[in-house]
Amino acid sequence: MDGACGSKRKRGGRPKSKYWNEAGKIGKDMWKCNHCKEKFSGGATRIEEHITGKGNSIRKCSKYPGHEGGHNIIASGSTSPREALHTLNQLREDEINLGDQIVEHDSAAFEKAFFYPKGDPDAVCIRNSDIELLQPEKCLNDNIIDFYINYLKNKLPTDKQDRFHFFNCFFFPKLVDLSTDNPSIASDGKAAFQRVSKLTRKVNLFEKDYIFIPINYSLHWSLIVICHPAEVMTCYRDEETKGSPKEACILHMDSRKGIHQDLHNVFQSYLCEEWKERHNNVRDDDVSSIFLHLPFVPLELPQQQNAYDCGIFLLHYVERFLEQAPINFNRSMISKFSYWFPPPDAPLKRSHIQKLLIAAEGDNKMIVGGSVNPQNSTKLSAALLGGDVEDHTVNGGSNGDDALTINQLLSKLTREEDWLHWREFQGNKRKRQDDDWLDKLKDLKKRAIDVKNSLHQSGSTNELDEPSELDIEFDVLLIQKPWGLRDKNVKKMWDLLEDEEVFIIGIDGMGGVGKTFMATHIKNEIKRKGTFKDVFWVTVSHDFTTFKLQHDIAETIQVKLYGDEMTRATILTSELEKREKTLLILDDVWDYIDLQKVGIPLKVNGIKLIITTRLKHVCLQMDCLPNNIITIPLNIITEEEEEEAWELFLLKLGHRGTPARLSPHVLEIARSVVMKCDGLPLGISVMARTMKGKNEIHWWRHALNKLDRLEMGEEVLSVLKRSYDNLIEKDIQKCFLRSALFPTIIRKEEWVTMVVESGLLNGKRSLEETFDEGRVIMDKLINHSLLLDRGSLRMHGLVRKMACHILNDNHTYMIKCDENLTKIPQMREWTADLEAVSLAGNEIEEIAEGTSPNCPGLSTLILSHNLISHIPKCFFRHMNALTLLDLSCNRRLTSLPKSLSKLRSLTSLVLRQCSKLKDIPPLGDLQALSRLDISGCDSLLRVPEGLQNLKKLQCLNLSRDLYLSLLPGCALPGLSNMQYLDLRGWSGIKVEDVKGMTMLECFAVSFLDQDCYNRYVQEIQDTGYGPQTYFIYFGKFDDYTLGFSENPIYLCLEFKRRRVCFGDCDELPYLLPRDLAELLVSGNHQWECLCAALSSNGSLSFKDIDIGYCTKLKSLFCVSCSLCTNIQNLKSLKLNNLDSLSVICKEDVAGLTQSLSRRGVFSHLKELSIDGCHQIEKLLTPGLVPQLQNLESISVSDCESIKEIFAGDSSDNIALPKLTKLLLRWLPELKTVCKGILLINSEDILEIDYCPNHEKPRISLCIRNSCKEKTKS
Repeated sequence: MDGACGSKRKRGGRPKSKYWNEAGKIGKDMWKCNHCKEKFSGGATRIEEHITGKGNSIRKCSKYPGHEGGHNIIASGSTSPREALHTLNQLREDEINLGDQIVEHDSAAFEKAFFYPKGDPDAVCIRNSDIELLQPEKCLNDNIIDFYINYLKNKLPTDKQDRFHFFNCFFFPKLVDLSTDNPSIASDGKAAFQRVSKLTRKVNLFEKDYIFIPINYSLHWSLIVICHPAEVMTCYRDEETKGSPKEACILHMDSRKGIHQDLHNVFQSYLCEEWKERHNNVRDDDVSSIFLHLPFVPLELPQQQNAYDCGIFLLHYVERFLEQAPINFNRSMISKFSYWFPPPDAPLKRSHIQKLLIAAEGDNKMIVGGSVNPQNSTKLSAALLGGDVEDHTVNGGSNGDDALTINQLLSKLTREEDWLHWREFQGNKRKRQDDDWLDKLKDLKKRAIDVKNSLHQSGSTNELDEPSELDIEFDVLLIQKPWGLRDKNVKKMWDLLEDEEVFIIGIDGMGGVGKTFMATHIKNEIKRKGTFKDVFWVTVSHDFTTFKLQHDIAETIQVKLYGDEMTRATILTSELEKREKTLLILDDVWDYIDLQKVGIPLKVNGIKLIITTRLKHVCLQMDCLPNNIITIPLNIITEEEEEEAWELFLLKLGHRGTPARLSPHVLEIARSVVMKCDGLPLGISVMARTMKGKNEIHWWRHALNKLDRLEMGEEVLSVLKRSYDNLIEKDIQKCFLRSALFPTIIRKEEWVTMVVESGLLNGKRSLEETFDEGRVIMDKLINHSLLLDRGSLRMHGLVRKMACHILNDNHTYMIKCDENLTKIPQMREWTADLEAVSLAGNEIEEIAEGTSPNCPGLSTLILSHNLISHIPKCFFRHMNALTLLDLSCNRRLTSLPKSLSKLRSLTSLVLRQCSKLKDIPPLGDLQALSRLDISGCDSLLRVPEGLQNLKKLQCLNLSRDLYLSLLPGCALPGLSNMQYLDLRGWSGIKVEDVKGMTMLECFAVSFLDQDCYNRYVQEIQDTGYGPQTYFIYFGKFDDYTLGFSENPIYLCLEFKRRRVCFGDCDELPYLLPRDLAELLVSGNHQWECLCAALSSNGSLSFKDIDIGYCTKLKSLFCVSCSLCTNIQNLKSLKLNNLDSLSVICKEDVAGLTQSLSRRGVFSHLKELSIDGCHQIEKLLTPGLVPQLQNLESISVSDCESIKEIFAGDSSDNIALPKLTKLLLRWLPELKTVCKGILLINSEDILEIDYCPNHEKPRISLCIRNSCKEKTKS
């Protein structure tokens, strides 16, 4: 019997109920069903009501296996697999004695089940309810997890099984004691060991190479793998043994990183106790210290793309790790896990596990009501395949179904064969394992053709394979496919072609990436399959005219044209409409095409159009929906993709499909040449063709040197340059060329900022207009495939070389970004005619003393994202023309040379995130400076000297994480041209410091003095002439609360955002700006009432209030003070982790019964969210309800004391006409939503989870002024 369900259960002296064993105790008077996991309170009566469904206020168990009278062999909280198997064996003996005649009990049928592995004392019980969880969009339970792990364990070779140990899903809850009321994870190693010692007494974990532990809590699955636990006493005892080939560590594999964050000390402390149990002669302190340093490594892994595949990913992690588990493992091998497998691979396991269960079921008799029923095998198979029992007869279905199955299978087999051609183009050379897999595929195809012929000739399959069996074999073969999941873009293409509602499909991507090849591949396959009756291909190109395109289409479909443009269009339309199922492919489209003017009809007779283009906006302009556009990606090169690029190069370098063999002395250089192509198929192919027959090393060195000098072949250059030439506006071309100086990978906001800092968008405009233009230019470059959008921006290596080629036609640039340089280039490369230098994104550590490049014409120098610690005094001596200097993100830089003070032409100086920089030389002579960014320089002790002299300064960013006093009046007054000013982290700011900045648009500031803050609000912000974008902070902030979490660089990109945030400060009256949009209070430990600390001089227009982590806050509003009466447009109220909050409105405490006015604080409220507020018992009183007529969403979670959502008696009906969501979760004391009737538009808006004591609310559905009362289950 489970420890939670002991024999001492009594209630008032009554005899023990027969239902006690159906639930486990999880707290005081709290129970959890062993079958459906429902939680509820009470005793024997409540358990019986839940199991039998006879209670009026408790949900019936949906997974209870049966009633009395049958043999219940389903494993539950009190029935072990051994006991169940004993019963099962007795039933099998009965079956043998009865021969083929099998008795079925008259009692209600139990849930069908079988055990795997067959005959194993630790077998897993599988039921239909488990199997249903393998359907799409469902979460797996412990039975399915344990089944598949057992399957993987049994697949291992016998001689290797001893290397591994697999715990089942019940180990972790037992280890950390999840059965208690404590929501946190227990990490007491000794207690944990005592709870699980019986489970491990027969196995020595320290003899295993790998230990697998499935983890489930917080509604999420993840995986722990303990590697080489025995090595912990050698690897971490002293420095000399660190880094050994076999290293003890704990790997955490999580498909949604961040949910299971608190596992760090659980396993170290438990393993320590396991070790001490087996080694008596050790000192506790020594052992504990060693195990405490056992590395716990959260891996960077492919992540699930939804909320239900965590269990599937766990199983995929186990399987992939077992496939690759080395004899010796250490942390140096971890980097390869980042690209372990494509995330879409994992969900394929659902169907795979279904097929395995069919096979496993075949080896087990099904149990129905305690007896064996021969029909259940077919029924379970049907359930696994997702169909009805009647559709899956023993012989595989009707002949018509067989023919359909075999035809669909042959189509899939042919598509898989053709797929190899696509993979080879993408750089995947055929390998031996690919050929082996292809042989299996061809054998399966041959057998499928035999079955099809047999069906055609005789109407039966005779003694051949059943079509359904072949289809299952194909699914298994797909799982075994060496290169994983088929490319999602081709699959998406077929889905779109088969969708009758889709008429235009776009294929976009940068030049040379393979758009035309993909379209050709699809065209050839369509012709083979006959998917469309006609497929026509027309190449449009950049010299498009309507007349020319009409001519090319007419020539392709073999029709004569005459007359003007309209007449020709009519002829083409008429001719195309005569045809059925026609696909027209327009390749290499550069401009918008008016299909009606050309004469291309759509939505008639199944006509579809495919467009290939580099310009995504062209697809959109032609009414191609965004979801119907397929972007051919060019991913960041990984180690695996490097190898694939190399294989493609050798294949193209060879002869007729035979890879070339290069002599050892050129191999390294040749690989470097291929890497310069950055994975672009066009570049690799052209380079291979250029180097055919070149075996001498000087040829390869010459090719590499040309690429290092940013030279490339004319063929590749011309293809890529067409995208640049298509940029009509000169300003956009300049911004693209400027991008070649930026780091290879850069955030979008930083890209826009760097373009603005470069001065290309200068003009007498507002800051908002300038940054908006920068964003538009960025979007256009992305649409032209000149910048790649992967969340961050990336410029492809060959595109950068193309840009540099254009730049160096008329200028002299040195661009060496992200080339792993450790030193700056040699002095001979710093020529006197250099205009721009970018060495961004390298690993340059220092610049040698005495280095002084003679570059009198140099205007731009970018040394960002390096490791520079020191710059020589004379470095800038000969750079007097410098206008832009970017040294950002050199986190080791401690000082700057005084020669910086003499760069009088400088307009932009960027030093952000130089966190160790302690001093900046005087800047007073830099009279041309308009942008200065020293944000994130937290080691600075004072503002730069001479700041007050920079009269042209427009953008100044001084933000920092640490508070430092800014001497008032010494630097800021007089900087009247300021448009952007960020002073977060500096105290001592006064109104006089910023009062003369009439052009200020964006302002971020910290205050610690109440009087200074209130004066600023009253004298600047409330006059109507203050900045339209501001972020004002008052008080001190803890690291874990809001702090200064917004990136200081990008505040200027959030125009018209107006926020005030209060941290920890006294409860004094603070004036709120009248135009405030967002109010945040975070980490305050002194306020008791919100409106006691805040006030207003007039109506307030803010829409959002967000309050969190305030320990003393008891109430928010009083409804009668100046703050409450002036709030007129509050839309969202979010409260979280307020330890003392007991009411929302202070007046409720006084027990006022009168209803509040319908016009008040909450009259416009749409969203109310409360989380972690444990003192509040009644959320909304009757007096507040009249104000909530616009409320759309209520979310209440993890509030331990809350008993009622809407307080009142049974006569108080709650009418919320606009409510669309009422989410209640983890409310253990909740009794009712409301005692009266809840009037809402739909019962579907209610979602109540883990509220064991709540009563079913009475609701009335209000539809078109009519109400229908019902009870919500």
